[in-house]
Amino acid sequence: MSARPIIVCVLAGALALAAGCGGGEDDRGQAQQVVRDFATAVNERDGERFCKELTTREYVEQVTQAKGDGAISQCETQIKRVRQPELKVVRVVKTSIDGDKATVTAQLEHRGRTQQQVFRLVKEDGDFRLTSGASN
Repeated sequence: MSARPIIVCVLAGALALAAGCGGGEDDRGQAQQVVRDFATAVNERDGERFCKELTTREYVEQVTQAKGDGAISQCETQIKRVRQPELKVVRVVKTSIDGDKATVTAQLEHRGRTQQQVFRLVKEDGDFRLTSGASN
């Protein structure tokens, strides 16, 4: 699998926006920061951070089609091979918190093109992580 599928899974199409309410400012800020950190990890080709800290193992296994540590290793390799990432979070449009789940809608710029993207996150061990990158 090339490096492109992970980025395509996250960038391609819009995800269905989950209805949410509640959540404190700390949760909102943390969820938004994960989206910003995602872009930084991609741009810096930081596979370890992307695959181990910012995403759930389930997500990594889904996009790599591998299981366990093999999925993490493949994910790290794919992120390191990303060519010209140039991914920028232009602005966060909306953040919804519903318990341990969050949805962050952000405007992203990638290689001169801007698009709105919806990120789904879930709390694991007290921290939000990206859980879905598949498009509908």
